Amino acid sequence: MVDLVRIFFRWLFNSVAAASFVLCVVALALWARSYRVADAIQAGYWNYRPMPSYPTYRCGDMMVLLHRRGSWTVSLASRNCVAGRGFDRVGPGPKHERIVLLQPTDAHWPEQERIAYGYEKIPTGGHLGFQFNVVCASNGIVRAKVARFPDVAVFILTALLPICWCSTANRRRHRHMAGHCPTCGYDLRATPERCPECGNIPTKT
Repeated sequence: MVDLVRIFFRWLFNSVAAASFVLCVVALALWARSYRVADAIQAGYWNYRPMPSYPTYRCGDMMVLLHRRGSWTVSLASRNCVAGRGFDRVGPGPKHERIVLLQPTDAHWPEQERIAYGYEKIPTGGHLGFQFNVVCASNGIVRAKVARFPDVAVFILTALLPICWCSTANRRRHRHMAGHCPTCGYDLRATPERCPECGNIPTKT
């Protein structure tokens, strides 16, 4: 039973590490792409409803994802006026699509940032490329919650598990070559057929 649990957790770790490695490669490719092409994703509108003070207009919540020049911006813009008098619009796209994929040029990028920040003035500041803002309107209503972070952070985060996997595999290989149990590191020179510490049977090479 203990061996089955150990095998399961090892398989789980290897699977998660492999998925993390794929994400790391994708993050690296997107980082290189971000210096050539900007990407924007607008998804919504949720909680589509009449505006409190102007019932003939409708507002909604929208998620915005921006990627440009090595930086990600993730925003949840709330209570945006999304439909005017006599016009219903249930999605951010021109044909009422719920999800819109865009590649804005430098000239249109400020407009995408204004959408992400709830049509308010874009705050500045942050440290090492990280930024988190809660943007409020003049009456105190929260217009957007915005987080900005660099591609380097995504790359490092997704590279941690593959690095741990490589380190563990390398340590096991050295243990096996040195006559030690690859599972627990016990010296097997006296008992090469079976590890007396954990019961593991070493693979013949």
